[in-house]
Amino acid sequence: MSVEKIITDWKKRSFKPVYWLEGEEEYFIDKAVEFAEHHILSESETSFNLTIFYGKDANWPDVINACRRYPMFAERQVVLLKEAQQMREVEKLESYIENPLHSTVLVVSYKEKKLDARKKFAKLIKEKGVLLEKVCQTDQRKGSAADNKKNV
Repeated sequence: MSVEKIITDWKKRSFKPVYWLEGEEEYFIDKAVEFAEHHILSESETSFNLTIFYGKDANWPDVINACRRYPMFAERQVVLLKEAQQMREVEKLESYIENPLHSTVLVVSYKEKKLDARKKFAKLIKEKGVLLEKVCQTDQRKGSAADNKKNV
Protein backbone atom coordinates (compact mmCIF):
# COMPACT_ATOMS: atom_id res chain seq x y z
CA MET A 1 0.00 0.00 0.00
CA SER A 2 1.29 3.49 -0.82
CA VAL A 3 1.56 6.44 1.55
CA GLU A 4 -1.02 8.29 -0.53
CA LYS A 5 -3.49 5.40 -0.16
CA ILE A 6 -2.92 5.22 3.61
CA ILE A 7 -3.48 8.97 4.05
CA THR A 8 -6.55 8.87 1.79
CA ASP A 9 -8.02 6.07 3.91
CA TRP A 10 -7.30 8.06 7.06
CA LYS A 11 -9.02 11.12 5.60
CA LYS A 12 -12.05 8.89 4.91
CA ARG A 13 -11.88 7.78 8.58
CA SER A 14 -11.03 4.21 7.58
CA PHE A 15 -8.44 2.73 9.93
CA LYS A 16 -6.62 -0.55 10.39
CA PRO A 17 -5.28 -1.38 13.86
CA VAL A 18 -1.60 -1.58 12.81
CA TYR A 19 0.50 0.34 10.27
CA TRP A 20 4.12 -0.73 9.85
CA LEU A 21 6.05 1.84 7.78
CA GLU A 22 9.51 0.64 6.80
CA GLY A 23 12.22 1.24 4.25
CA GLU A 24 14.78 3.69 2.96
CA GLU A 25 12.41 6.53 1.96
CA GLU A 26 12.30 8.50 5.21
CA TYR A 27 10.39 11.41 3.67
CA PHE A 28 7.30 9.30 2.94
CA ILE A 29 7.42 7.54 6.30
CA ASP A 30 7.67 10.90 8.09
CA LYS A 31 4.79 12.25 5.98
CA ALA A 32 2.49 9.43 7.10
CA VAL A 33 3.57 9.66 10.75
CA GLU A 34 3.11 13.44 10.75
CA PHE A 35 -0.39 13.07 9.33
CA ALA A 36 -1.27 10.44 11.95
CA GLU A 37 0.07 12.67 14.72
CA HIS A 38 -1.80 15.82 13.69
CA HIS A 39 -4.89 14.79 11.72
CA ILE A 40 -6.38 11.45 12.83
CA LEU A 41 -7.59 12.87 16.14
CA SER A 42 -9.20 16.24 16.70
CA GLU A 43 -7.33 18.78 18.79
CA SER A 44 -9.52 18.10 21.83
CA GLU A 45 -9.03 14.32 21.56
CA THR A 46 -5.24 14.53 21.22
CA SER A 47 -4.44 15.34 24.84
CA PHE A 48 -5.85 12.04 26.15
CA ASN A 49 -5.60 9.77 23.13
CA LEU A 50 -2.24 10.37 21.46
CA THR A 51 0.80 8.54 22.80
CA ILE A 52 4.22 8.91 21.20
CA PHE A 53 7.19 6.62 21.85
CA TYR A 54 10.72 6.88 20.49
CA GLY A 55 12.43 3.57 19.78
CA LYS A 56 15.64 4.31 21.65
CA ASP A 57 13.76 5.25 24.84
CA ALA A 58 10.78 2.88 24.54
CA ASN A 59 10.37 -0.63 25.81
CA TRP A 60 7.88 -3.07 24.40
CA PRO A 61 5.73 -3.57 27.55
CA ASP A 62 5.00 0.18 27.71
CA VAL A 63 4.03 0.27 24.03
CA ILE A 64 1.73 -2.74 24.44
CA ASN A 65 0.13 -1.25 27.58
CA ALA A 66 -0.54 2.01 25.74
CA CYS A 67 -2.08 0.10 22.83
CA ARG A 68 -4.32 -1.97 25.12
CA ARG A 69 -5.74 1.13 26.78
CA TYR A 70 -9.19 2.30 25.68
CA PRO A 71 -9.65 5.81 24.30
CA MET A 72 -11.00 8.54 26.57
CA PHE A 73 -13.88 10.67 25.25
CA ALA A 74 -13.10 9.59 21.68
CA GLU A 75 -13.77 6.82 19.21
CA ARG A 76 -10.11 5.83 18.95
CA GLN A 77 -6.62 6.50 20.20
CA VAL A 78 -3.37 6.78 18.25
CA VAL A 79 -0.08 5.26 19.41
CA LEU A 80 3.01 6.29 17.46
CA LEU A 81 6.28 4.39 17.70
CA LYS A 82 8.89 6.54 15.99
CA GLU A 83 12.36 5.22 15.11
CA ALA A 84 11.34 1.67 15.98
CA GLN A 85 14.50 0.33 14.34
CA GLN A 86 16.33 1.51 17.47
CA MET A 87 14.02 -0.30 19.88
CA ARG A 88 15.28 -3.44 21.56
CA GLU A 89 13.16 -6.55 21.12
CA VAL A 90 10.69 -4.88 18.76
CA GLU A 91 9.49 -8.38 17.80
CA LYS A 92 7.92 -8.67 21.25
CA LEU A 93 5.12 -6.45 19.94
CA GLU A 94 3.94 -9.66 18.28
CA SER A 95 1.63 -10.48 21.20
CA TYR A 96 -0.28 -7.23 20.64
CA ILE A 97 -0.29 -7.47 16.83
CA GLU A 98 -1.80 -10.98 17.03
CA ASN A 99 -4.86 -9.55 18.77
CA PRO A 100 -4.95 -5.74 18.35
CA LEU A 101 -7.50 -3.46 19.91
CA HIS A 102 -9.62 -2.00 17.09
CA SER A 103 -10.05 1.32 18.88
CA THR A 104 -6.26 1.82 18.72
CA VAL A 105 -4.33 2.89 15.65
CA LEU A 106 -0.69 1.82 16.10
CA VAL A 107 1.67 3.49 13.62
CA VAL A 108 5.25 2.17 13.64
CA SER A 109 8.04 4.03 11.86
CA TYR A 110 10.85 1.56 11.07
CA LYS A 111 13.31 3.57 8.97
CA GLU A 112 16.39 2.45 7.04
CA LYS A 113 15.65 -1.20 7.71
CA LYS A 114 13.23 -3.90 6.70
CA LEU A 115 11.83 -6.80 8.63
CA ASP A 116 12.90 -10.26 7.56
CA ALA A 117 9.91 -11.33 5.44
CA ARG A 118 10.59 -15.00 6.25
CA LYS A 119 9.96 -14.54 9.98
CA LYS A 120 6.65 -15.00 11.72
CA PHE A 121 6.60 -11.38 12.92
CA ALA A 122 6.70 -9.93 9.38
CA LYS A 123 4.05 -12.37 8.17
CA LEU A 124 1.84 -11.42 11.11
CA ILE A 125 2.10 -7.71 10.30
CA LYS A 126 1.10 -8.39 6.69
CA GLU A 127 -1.86 -10.44 7.89
CA LYS A 128 -3.17 -8.19 10.67
CA GLY A 129 -2.18 -4.70 9.55
CA VAL A 130 -0.80 -2.57 6.77
CA LEU A 131 2.83 -2.94 5.72
CA LEU A 132 4.39 -0.09 3.79
CA GLU A 133 7.63 -1.27 2.19
CA LYS A 134 7.79 0.22 -1.31
CA VAL A 135 7.12 3.86 -0.75
CA CYS A 136 7.83 5.56 -4.03
CA GLN A 137 5.43 4.01 -6.52
CA THR A 138 5.55 6.97 -8.91
CA ASP A 139 9.16 6.11 -9.75
CA GLN A 140 8.11 2.56 -10.53
CA ARG A 141 5.43 3.85 -12.92
CA LYS A 142 7.97 6.10 -14.65
CA GLY A 143 10.34 3.20 -14.99
CA SER A 144 7.71 0.96 -16.49
CA ALA A 145 6.70 3.68 -18.96
CA ALA A 146 10.33 4.02 -20.04
CA ASP A 147 10.55 0.27 -20.45
CA ASN A 148 7.42 0.36 -22.60
CA LYS A 149 8.98 2.99 -24.90
CA LYS A 150 12.05 0.79 -25.39
CA ASN A 151 9.86 -2.14 -26.38
CA VAL A 152 7.96 -0.14 -29.04
